[in-house]
Formats: sequence, C-alpha cells, structure tokens
Amino acid sequence: MDVATLVNLLLFVGAFGANLAAGDDSGSADAEKNRLYNSDDYSRTDRLGSGDDTVTADADNLAWFMGGGDDELSGSSAADYADLGTGDDQARMGAGNDIVLAGDGNDNLDGNNGNDLLRGEAGEDNIFGDLGDDSLGGDAGNDSLAGGSGADILSGGLGDDLLSGFSLSGGAGAGMGAPDGADQLFGGAGDDRLILGRGDSATGGTGADRFEMDARWRDGTGVMVITDFRAAEDSLLLMHAQTLAPDTSLSMAPTLAVQTTADGLSSRILLNGSLVAVVEGVPDLDPALITLQADASVDPGYLADDFDTALPGTDQADSATGGEGDDYGRFGAGADTLAGEAGNDTLSGGLGADARSGGAGDDRLRGEMGDNLLTGDEGTDRLFGGAGADTLSGHDADGAGGTATAIDGTDRLEGGAGEDLLILGKGDLGLGGAGTDTFRLDATTNADVANFAPVEDYQRGTDQIEVQYTPVFNASGVEVPPVLTVIMGPNNTYAVIQLDGEPLAHVTGATTLTAADIRLVRDA
Repeated sequence: MDVATLVNLLLFVGAFGANLAAGDDSGSADAEKNRLYNSDDYSRTDRLGSGDDTVTADADNLAWFMGGGDDELSGSSAADYADLGTGDDQARMGAGNDIVLAGDGNDNLDGNNGNDLLRGEAGEDNIFGDLGDDSLGGDAGNDSLAGGSGADILSGGLGDDLLSGFSLSGGAGAGMGAPDGADQLFGGAGDDRLILGRGDSATGGTGADRFEMDARWRDGTGVMVITDFRAAEDSLLLMHAQTLAPDTSLSMAPTLAVQTTADGLSSRILLNGSLVAVVEGVPDLDPALITLQADASVDPGYLADDFDTALPGTDQADSATGGEGDDYGRFGAGADTLAGEAGNDTLSGGLGADARSGGAGDDRLRGEMGDNLLTGDEGTDRLFGGAGADTLSGHDADGAGGTATAIDGTDRLEGGAGEDLLILGKGDLGLGGAGTDTFRLDATTNADVANFAPVEDYQRGTDQIEVQYTPVFNASGVEVPPVLTVIMGPNNTYAVIQLDGEPLAHVTGATTLTAADIRLVRDA
C-alpha cells in the first residue's frame, strides 16, 4: 500500500486522539494492521520470537513481525513493513516508502529516505522522518517527533509531545539547520511543544501548548500558521536571526508588529516588516504575548561578541568581503558574491543565485533559494545549499586539479532540495537531500584509508557518483587507465569505492552499487 494513501488514516488515529495499541487483542487494532499490511506487497515476511533480535535486511521489499524484546532493525533500500511489537526497539529504514509500527515501549525510529509512515504507539518514542514526505504518529506517551526534509505530517497523540517539522537539532539551537518543506503539526492531547518553520502549520489540540516559530532562516516561500492558539493557556515564541550593526557588530533590536487580517478574523505577525506568521481565529492578538528570542540566545556560536565584522546586505546584488577575523553576513534577494576569507565565518544568502566562499577557518555557508555556489576552502566547514540546483565544494570551487593540501578539513555538505553537485574531498560528508544529485569524489585529495568520504543518502538510479582523477602515465608516456572497484559491506548495507586500490568513499544505502554505476571524470 502506498504511503500517500495512509495520510488520512494517520490523521484520524493520531491527530484526533484515537489510541489503538498495536499488538493487543482488540478488533480495532487488528483491523488497522490489516489495512496497513498486505503480504502481496512484499517479497518475504519474517516472523520472529520474543527475544532481543538484531536484523539487517538481506533483500528488498521485506516485512517483519518482530514480537517481544528489545529489537534492532535495519531496513532495505526498497519499501519495507515492520511491526516491532513490544519492547524498546530501534529501527533505521532504507530508501523506500516504509511502514513501521513500533508497538508498546520506548522506541527510536528513523525513516531515512522515502515517504515513510512511522508510528510509535504506547511509550516515550523518538521518531525522525529524515528525507521525504513522511507521516509520523506518536500515540500515547511523551514523544519526540521530527519530520526532517520534505512536507511531513506529525501527530503527537496523547501525552506531552515535542513536534518539529525539521530535525530536532534544527529547532532551538539549530544554527544552520533549517526547515525544508510545508509541514503539518498536530499536538493532540497534552501540553505540547510545536516548532514551526517556514510554510508549516500547527494545531496544538487540548492542553497548554507552546508554539515556537523559527524565522531565523526564512526565505519568503511560506508563512507559518497557528490554528488554535488560546491566550489563557498557550504561549508563543518567535525565534529570529540576530541582526548586527555594520562596523560595530552590536546586536540590533528587531521590530515586531501585529496586524488584524483583512477579513477581521485572525492576526498577522510581522518581523522587521516581513510577514512571518498568521494566528487564526485571534483577531486581536496582543504583541506582549509573543516572546522574542534572538539567534544568539539559542546558539552560542552566533553571539555578536564572537564576530569581528558584520557584513550588511540588501535585496540588491551585493558584493562583500570579510577579510581577517570572524565575519557574519545574512543577505536578501539579489545575486550576491560573499567572501569570508580568514576566520570562522557565517554567511547566508537569500532569494538570488549567490556565490559564497568561506576562505580559511571553520565556516558555515547557507545558500537558501536560487542556484548557489558554496565553497568552504580551508578548515572544517558546513555547507547547506537549500532550494535550487547548487554546487557545494569543501575546497576550490572548480573542484579540479586539487592537491593533497587543497582540502584542509573534514567538511559537511548538504545539498537540500534541487539537483545539486557535491564535490567531496578527504573526509568530507555528503548528504544530497531531495532531488537528483551528483556526488563528485576528488581522488586527488581523498584517497586515504583513515579519512575517506562518507556519502549518506545515495539513491541508485536517481543520483550519480563521479570519481575525478589525475591521469597517470608510464615510462613510455602512455596513459595508464585507472582501476575502479566497489566492495560491498556485510549484507550489502554499504559500499566502499576504491580507485587503484585506495579507498575514496563509504556509501550508505548502496545495496546494489557496481563500478558501472560510477562515472570517471579525467582531470584535463
């Protein structure tokens, strides 16, 4: 059964308070399982006993009924079904559209790639949708649900739950983490905490709920919507990017305003003149009910005193260079060119097709909208492309002709939505995100047994892996063809790519990767 057809079922079961515990003898629970599981959809069904089981998929499209015990499950690269039963279970699924029912117990679920349906049921569960448009249900217990990338639906159910449309590290204290889709959050019964990003909507349900609106990296593509705020018991928090005054790097107070909507039924929340949220059904929202929280107060890495220079940006095509020191720049619309140069810099663009270069130091670069070029240069950098077809490189922007010293740190490259090019050097981590991505392994710099590049979310048939190499010639001047090999790990759960016997990358999710899937790119 396709996950998309199950959204209404999840909303009925979770958002509106039903509490059907999987694994009991009630007719309603059995009927629900029958709707979710059809043996014809799976190549094999395994039924395990009541012990503590550790299972790794050895084929695609599998179904498991785990029984009791504290179980650990690693899914396949296709669509799987898992009924984990009672116990404190852990499941990390693969690239397919998976269905997981955790059963009673304190469970940890990770959907990984695909449009997944993950349900915690009774107990205090941690559920992460990761990539894809996921549907997450906590049911009974104090649960933590995080959608990750994509347009997700989260239903807390009974209990005091934490719901976040993106990763739980992407809410308060997230730094460069940011929402990636228009998510729907339903708290259900209990005192819930709901973290919204751009385009997200939240319904707290019964109880004293806390709505946290994260406007720090808002790109103008969506407004946050709160549907059932009650001033007598709920609270509002608005997190925003700290604005630094040019030259002084002193923090500037934001401007908060509340307006009644044109129909007179709701309130609009504006930050520095930009609409960030709508509170439905409350036409006269008191601004005093909104707590402002600057980026610096939730992420010590962004304290104003930690920056030597603030780079002012506009909605035009800006060009800025930070020079030596730790620089901060956040820019708007327009095709911007930003260079941090020396120091630990933080640079974020806006709606345009931007170019950012961190220079020496441990930098954080974010593309936001548009087709961006992000270059970390030396240091341990973190690059996030955002929407658009982006090019991310831990070292020189062209990614060609590098040397062993061209990449000076282990960088993290996250493509986000769009068709991205990630150029990985020694020790760099690549996470393509949604879209058709290309992972380019620079063999001139990352052939290192201890520091090969991990590729986190490669999808065969969708993404492309390239190996860029420098030609080698024998004594007669004849070019020696490179030898590319792929070694599969235990149970085909990962692959190691080698060039001329030297490891380049560790690829997860590559259950059937072969050398024929990899394109060799010769340095000119």
